[in-house]
Amino acid sequence: MPGWLYRSDPSDRLFADELIDTIAASGRYRALPLDLPSLSFSTPEEAGKFCLDNDLALILEHDSPLYSKSPRYAKNVGFLEAHVPFLNPSEVHKICNDKVGVKRTLQTLGIPVLEDAVVRSLEDLRAYMQEDALYVIKPLNKGGGTGVKLIKRTGNKFFEHAHQVWKEISILETNKRLIVRPRLYTKPFIALFGVLSAFALAIAFPSLLILAAITGMASVYLLTERSDDRFLYDPILVEPFFNNGGEEFVSLRCTVIGDQVVEAVRRSNRKNVTSNVSRGGIASKTELTEQQKQMAIAAKNAVGATYAGVDLLICKGESVIGEVNVGPITIFSTTTGASVGRTLGEYAMAVCDKQNG
Repeated sequence: MPGWLYRSDPSDRLFADELIDTIAASGRYRALPLDLPSLSFSTPEEAGKFCLDNDLALILEHDSPLYSKSPRYAKNVGFLEAHVPFLNPSEVHKICNDKVGVKRTLQTLGIPVLEDAVVRSLEDLRAYMQEDALYVIKPLNKGGGTGVKLIKRTGNKFFEHAHQVWKEISILETNKRLIVRPRLYTKPFIALFGVLSAFALAIAFPSLLILAAITGMASVYLLTERSDDRFLYDPILVEPFFNNGGEEFVSLRCTVIGDQVVEAVRRSNRKNVTSNVSRGGIASKTELTEQQKQMAIAAKNAVGATYAGVDLLICKGESVIGEVNVGPITIFSTTTGASVGRTLGEYAMAVCDKQNG
């Protein structure tokens, strides 16, 4: 597992400690923390020697190419996979990083998911969205709630719901890619005007230099487009809004290991449609129905994963699968009291025992 787990939140640290302690207590195996991006293999043979020297039987890999910034990550995984199995191999990550592909797979198997559309042009987006109906848009290959927005169309205008209010947004098309950004920030020349005005004020009244400087900087900050105010979709995945949380955006997240739902939480957020805890959501322990558990297990199995974090969306008593996340999955041990690390450690050792005959 990567070193960042020990620098993460309390649940992740608890998960890491339980996992390592469980393996150590067995007396049959030992846990070797690996930070895959930091390894420096030049050839598959070097990776093979590393595996032999450390007597590696299985790599957990609580990580993902979605989040690893190192270019060595994918290369090292490829080298190592030639010599030792991964609990969630790179092929599973590849499958789960394709949101549309996962949904099509689940649909084929009769697992409930939302109908959606992959949109590549502004014209197609306008045609797909019904007047004043609510939709969730997201990129095809990003995680952690990145780029997920709740929008609607009224006439030719688009609006985004954020922080409990609707605000007009601009959706622009460039080379079959769609840029979504706040409407108020589409005229940066206003900021330039503010800066020039502040400069003129400073020349005319030198004693007001500090006030002019503050005015100029405020103009730039408030009126120019900032990187966190816009998002580029290439293309854009559009789903109908499916939620019954009232003023809250709600989803369920469960951790599935093998054929067992180990823990489940209800995530709610008044400000962000993703309900992700990392984006302001609040998690509370919950119990899934037997039907929901079977749906989550079936979704995990459908993508070939050994363990996964499965999202469920609920509306008017109906449940659908939102996403299947294979790494790094968010652990909620401090909220649920579940020993996720121990369960995964025991499962991983059982896999090794089976490999060893």
